[in-house]
Amino acid sequence: RSQIKKIISKDSRFVQLDKALAKKGWKVVLLTRLSPVLPSSVLNYGFSLTKVNFWQYLFFSWLGMIPVIGLYVYVGAFGANLTDPERNPGGIILQVIGLAVTIGLVIYTTRMAKRILSQDEAEAAKAQGKA
Repeated sequence: RSQIKKIISKDSRFVQLDKALAKKGWKVVLLTRLSPVLPSSVLNYGFSLTKVNFWQYLFFSWLGMIPVIGLYVYVGAFGANLTDPERNPGGIILQVIGLAVTIGLVIYTTRMAKRILSQDEAEAAKAQGKA
């Protein structure tokens, strides 16, 4: 962290982000984990460079990954049921509806997380301009 921080600290955006994560890190961790679009490995490395509290990172990462893991399990079970030779057509219709609802919820939470993060970023920029 210390060597990479020296390199990155030259960028004022990173310094600003690091300060925001020290204050509201749990919120950012939770919202980024809710999005299945952001790769976990990149987030892990990125958060390790910041001052986010470890226990908040651990708990809110776990909490935020539960819905995404649920989506992956649901999609896997749905695919397995489609290949079952003794499948029930009524059950498949319910699964298609469930899949559509699940995808809709993932899109909604991703957009919500993006909106909240951009609002927090705008507030931080406004506070930085006043300071």
